[in-house]
Amino acid sequence: ALLPGAPAFLARACAPGMAAAGYGRIVTTASLQSALAFPNSLPYAAAKSGVLGLTRALAEAYSPAHGYEGITSNAIAPGFVQTELTASVFADEPRARQLAARTIAARNSTPADLAGAA
Repeated sequence: ALLPGAPAFLARACAPGMAAAGYGRIVTTASLQSALAFPNSLPYAAAKSGVLGLTRALAEAYSPAHGYEGITSNAIAPGFVQTELTASVFADEPRARQLAARTIAARNSTPADLAGAA
């Protein structure tokens, strides 16, 4: 519940300020698993699918149809990112290649790929 809940509560808390400014950006972190099934990751896939659905719902909730102007809601889905936490996966080169093949860019991400994306 924390994964979809945290961005929902944060957006709700920030919405009045964004509305007053006439400008705001809601950016969530989704995943390839928001749309694709990966083995042995049912809870993660469910949570990230929830984040993607939440992002769409936030876009509708904070739209001009509800009196808001200038607020957007988007998700970033970076794919598999090479970090200290994922080092064991990247140490398995066949698995890392398999994960890369599932992305549009046909490669895995690095933290630098995400810099400035939001």
